[in-house]
Amino acid sequence: MLDRQEDSRTEFKEVLNEKLEKEIVGFLTSNGGDLYIGIADNGKIVGIDSDIDKLQLEIKDRIKYNIIFNQLH
Repeated sequence: MLDRQEDSRTEFKEVLNEKLEKEIVGFLTSNGGDLYIGIADNGKIVGIDSDIDKLQLEIKDRIKYNIIFNQLH
């Protein structure tokens, strides 16, 4: 269990889902924040069931193509 709680600058995700881009844009248009994947809303660490390198690449690609690319076109 983490000693942190979700708030306007902290977001927990058990799994990567379709809300990623919306939450990142929210952080970008405010004072920033921290997004933790593999943690339940109550702060319990549930871990990640996939290859971490693959997950990082997916996050990078989603940011690049679903946020940045769409803003330029």
